[in-house]
Amino acid sequence: MSNRFVILMMAWTTMLMISLSTTQGANFRFTHVTGDISVLSEFDVRGLTAELNNLSTLRDEIYTTLKLQPVDNALPITVYLFQSKWSYRSYLAQRVPEAVNRPACFVQGTDMLRLYAFQSSSLSVELRNEMTHAFLHQVLAFVPLWLDEGLAEYFEVPTADRYARHPHLRQIKMTPGLLWRPDLHSLANQNTLSKMGGNEYRDAWAWVHFMIHGPPQAQSILCDYLATIQKHDVPQPLQNSLPAQFGDSGEALRRHVNSIR
Repeated sequence: MSNRFVILMMAWTTMLMISLSTTQGANFRFTHVTGDISVLSEFDVRGLTAELNNLSTLRDEIYTTLKLQPVDNALPITVYLFQSKWSYRSYLAQRVPEAVNRPACFVQGTDMLRLYAFQSSSLSVELRNEMTHAFLHQVLAFVPLWLDEGLAEYFEVPTADRYARHPHLRQIKMTPGLLWRPDLHSLANQNTLSKMGGNEYRDAWAWVHFMIHGPPQAQSILCDYLATIQKHDVPQPLQNSLPAQFGDSGEALRRHVNSIR
């Protein structure tokens, strides 16, 4: 969904990452730990225990679907949960000001991976979306922006809803066929979040759905691409390998989406 926000910090932001590890300015009275995921919260998280424990299941689903291999030296993950939008914004304003208008954000540091969100009716979706980013970046040196966002959009909904009940699918189905022309080359050129709007998030989701649920060759292309990254090699861009396999890959995607029932 288009409100999602991911910030990939470079080496020169090391000092900022250190400052983010402090809890100054927030009242994190509650904690929860599951595996390598630590949760610091301003509100009682006992009502979220099942949801938080299921994050490890989400990781297993992501790695199994994408055929990714866990690594022994993965950075730990810390989740910061805020009581209100006000406390969330106040905390981030001094640390990640670009994210204050987002419902959640993921920050990749050199010491750990951090996720920030506030209590809301969409918190479960926000957690799954941002944790997808974290789990990907635990094992991959880089992920292209459009693919990173598309995978997060795909995995943000419960397992049973991923094939045919995602809001993006409803939006596409309501769009007259001639008006939806997915262009992977154009999408891949969107290399900053400021250029990612609602249509780009929708199309990123659609390409991911095609590569996971479409022809077996499409899933092989995606998994081989990610496996190459995990081996610290440089893969052929997906915007080249998909057309090489399917010709007009945009038309192949349209046919795939039209077949979903």
